[in-house]
Amino acid sequence: MDKVKKYLPLGAAIAGVLALILFFACDVVYMEVMGEKVGDAVNGWEATFGKKEEGVELVKFAFMNFLTVILLIGAIACAVLSYLKPENKMFAYIAAGLFALAAIFFFCAKGFYCSANDVESEMKEYLKLGVGAIIAAILSLLSAAAVAVPAVLKK
Repeated sequence: MDKVKKYLPLGAAIAGVLALILFFACDVVYMEVMGEKVGDAVNGWEATFGKKEEGVELVKFAFMNFLTVILLIGAIACAVLSYLKPENKMFAYIAAGLFALAAIFFFCAKGFYCSANDVESEMKEYLKLGVGAIIAAILSLLSAAAVAVPAVLKK
């Protein structure tokens, strides 16, 4: 059990990196009308930093999605520090909190989405949360649990 507890923070950091990759690569927000997917889905990169096509801005920069990414990067760094310095449990507590907060923010990615199009912003009720945000949130929750286990359990 001690060997498992030793490597859990490293596993949490790897899961956090995977969550970051999946958030940026997979669909985060898409529009669904009457059970049919309408238009192009937006991945995490576009939902965070915006999207332009032919000089026309389609999606604006979303600060809260950017904050989610920053929280996840900070959690990954604290998880690695928790693995490197297991005697200092403060890194594990900080990493667990940041992973949990990032997971909550991943589930809110639909609300953080900023469309530059007025018609699309009126149709915000038809937006759905994509698979990228859901998987990133689940991986962040698992990472929060994994990094907290060695700090909470005693020998």
